[in-house]
Amino acid sequence: MQTLISQEQLDHLNKQLSIIDDKRKRTIEQYFSKSPREQHEFNNLIDNYVNGVKQFIKEAEKSSNKTNAPFVFIGCTVQLEDAANGEVMEFHVVDPLQGRVEENDVSYLSPVGRALLLKKVGDEIKVKTPGGTVHYKINAIEFRE
Repeated sequence: MQTLISQEQLDHLNKQLSIIDDKRKRTIEQYFSKSPREQHEFNNLIDNYVNGVKQFIKEAEKSSNKTNAPFVFIGCTVQLEDAANGEVMEFHVVDPLQGRVEENDVSYLSPVGRALLLKKVGDEIKVKTPGGTVHYKINAIEFRE
């Protein structure tokens, strides 16, 4: 089954890939300058993300209408359900260097942000927190620039 993508989403993803490439070195210097291991993990995260987005763009069919986001990418709002208590919450996945942070923004470098990237509706994620591991189910993904 072919996945549809609107021109707006396609433009957003292509712009995002360019920004990630431009900011990669700055992000490493700002967040991971003292840890080669963390630099390596960050580069793997970004490489996997970029390759996943490029593959999606290559295979997706253009739509004249705005479509649902097929997976979590930077700029999406994601609705999660806590598996333990059923609590529903929303996060907006953002670039940590974007400059402005709003309520419910979560950096793609945070544990939740990392776990969400490239996941789809229905996927379950595990996030290690200081209080223990939390299990979430992805209920919805919405494109938001």
